[in-house]
Amino acid sequence: MAGKMEPFYRIQWHLLRLVARVYFRFAIRGEENVPPSGAVLFAVNHNSFLDPPIVAIGLPRQAAFLAKEEIFQFPLFRWWFRSVGVYPVGRHRGDAKAIKLAVRLLKEGNGLTLFPEGTRSLDGNLLPFEKGLSWLALKMEAPIVPIYLDGTFKSMPKGKWFPKPNKIVMTIGKPIVSEENRDADDFDNAVACLTKRLKNEIERMKTEFYGKEGS
Repeated sequence: MAGKMEPFYRIQWHLLRLVARVYFRFAIRGEENVPPSGAVLFAVNHNSFLDPPIVAIGLPRQAAFLAKEEIFQFPLFRWWFRSVGVYPVGRHRGDAKAIKLAVRLLKEGNGLTLFPEGTRSLDGNLLPFEKGLSWLALKMEAPIVPIYLDGTFKSMPKGKWFPKPNKIVMTIGKPIVSEENRDADDFDNAVACLTKRLKNEIERMKTEFYGKEGS
């Protein structure tokens, strides 16, 4: 059952889910792990321009996205991104605006999807995680839901402009409660520990996914 969504968003969500199930044989695991309401951060591995729309139709509730403003130059994507709550962020103008926007969205009780690697992987392997997502989680006391996407890299890697009909699977992990990692005496260390924990969890989900696929 889908959670709270704006009417226009819900129409797109149903239609694009159907398209994805046919074209990509799209499958979702762990939908029950998504909190139905309230502030939450969705942390996703990043391989492709496909990742934001795939996550949007995979989540059973509406969530906002922060994305580098360069992707808004493509007319094919610009209108759709704006209609589903993707907010452009300048890559070279510092993080203050992005942080303020993220804090506001979380204070309003929204879900917010971020890609902790910061950029797309060139080979499908996880890149080092940046600390901003963990910092937000601890500051806002928001849970983090880890998500592992498989198939988007093969379907549309960096440099490609149209997706191949490759199978895509989205695995949603159990929420990580950020308060468990909070240390008021050493906040920077708490951020580093939570970042490491998050990366380890997504790596574990990837390993478990391929174990299940091979069994």
